[in-house]
Amino acid sequence: MDSKIFFLVLLFAGVLTGAVWIMGDLQNQSAQTFFGTAETDSRTVNLEFPVVVQRIFVQPGSRVEQGDTLAVMYRAEFDREASEYSGEMKQVSAELLAENKSLEREHEELMAKYATQIAEFQAEIRVLKSESDIQENLKTVLSGTDKSSGNTDIPNAKKAQITALEENIRQLERQRQEEIKQFEKQRLANQAVRDAKVSQLRRSVEFVDAERKKMVLLAPISGYVEQVFINKNETVEEFRELFKINALQPIRVLCFLHETEAEVLVQPGDTVDLASTARPTVTCRGIVAGSSPKLVELPTRLRKFAEVRTWGREMFIHLPDTNRFYIGEKIQISVQTATTQGK
Repeated sequence: MDSKIFFLVLLFAGVLTGAVWIMGDLQNQSAQTFFGTAETDSRTVNLEFPVVVQRIFVQPGSRVEQGDTLAVMYRAEFDREASEYSGEMKQVSAELLAENKSLEREHEELMAKYATQIAEFQAEIRVLKSESDIQENLKTVLSGTDKSSGNTDIPNAKKAQITALEENIRQLERQRQEEIKQFEKQRLANQAVRDAKVSQLRRSVEFVDAERKKMVLLAPISGYVEQVFINKNETVEEFRELFKINALQPIRVLCFLHETEAEVLVQPGDTVDLASTARPTVTCRGIVAGSSPKLVELPTRLRKFAEVRTWGREMFIHLPDTNRFYIGEKIQISVQTATTQGK
């Protein structure tokens, strides 16, 4: 009986010692090292309108460079809209041509009317001057005097009539010039309306062309195709995922800072040492991008002891482009603290 009690005491002491050692080790871990996983940048390709899949150029696992063609889509609405806009532009141009021709006819008729009136007034002036000359010649003959020495002034009545007719001609000329200005103003106004309509239609055509170019899906980043969600000749609804592409190498480390650390070990912009837990020789240095103030439970894989539930704050570390980590690889992060520096 005594031996059993002694054994239980020893067992309890061993468990207590192990628990104390584990907690101490966890605290030491939080103060000096913690763990994370190397992550990459994933892009999902989709479209904001329904389409039909014409051709697919990649499959899961395909290596792609940014700008490579992934697939070609088709949407009949784009062809119909482009045709409608082109037809409207032709109609607007035809309407402008018809309006200008009508305006030109009115202008020509009005100019002809002015020309006729001016010609009539000029003819009357010539008649009045001719009558005045005849009267002057007759007066000279009857008076027996030489014409050059006689009175050559046109009689006042004739002169007044001629002056009035000349003023009428000048007034008609002013009216004609004003009509010409109004005609040009109206022509320019018609052209401006036409240009505005055509410009709007051209923007619509350019928009359709831009949307049509989206029918050729291009890789947004260099990497490899993780998933293809579509098949040839399939009708795809708007915003449905079409492709998922991952970058070729990780760009950051998602890690967790243990909750037992009372003070913040690192700040954004600090440099930390990184090493692969499976390949210790693969190392690099990263820059802390930021952290979350919220405590979350650590994933089992990132716990030092999987059986012990622990919590910590998420932290993101930016990786250099030259890193040799694998995507999803477990990474150990080492921080130089005051304690480790003292040792």
